[in-house]
Amino acid sequence: MNIKKTTCLLSIHRIYCDRILSGEKTYEFRKRCPEWVHTGSELVLYSSDATETLLAMFEIGEILSGTPEEIWQKTSETSGIDHDSYLRYYEKQPKAFAFAIRNVRRLGDGNTITSILGDEIKPHSFVLLSPEQAEAVHKCIVFTKG
Repeated sequence: MNIKKTTCLLSIHRIYCDRILSGEKTYEFRKRCPEWVHTGSELVLYSSDATETLLAMFEIGEILSGTPEEIWQKTSETSGIDHDSYLRYYEKQPKAFAFAIRNVRRLGDGNTITSILGDEIKPHSFVLLSPEQAEAVHKCIVFTKG
């Protein structure tokens, strides 16, 4: 099966992005996983605050799914999040997803969604980027961490 590489835009709290860049956080947690997100997909992270600044991107390694407790048991040591915050995030959620983080790249300062991707992007969970938009984001890379 030939799987097309996808690049998606995703909001994140800046503190968690900093932990991804430092290597402290090796999994990104989500309540859902669209069918077009798979191992090898790229996630472009933007700040969930009002600035909507593009911060970093990474490639998804393994995708774990299960109950929130099952995922916590597998990822807690390098989750980059405390257990109470994790439980609040998954409150009343029957399923959890964890994306293993690999090939982290930091993006240059001051790049906003609008300035790089245009006005038509309306941020919400998992915005699929076009190949041209993905290329524009790649031009913002300033640092790569294996």
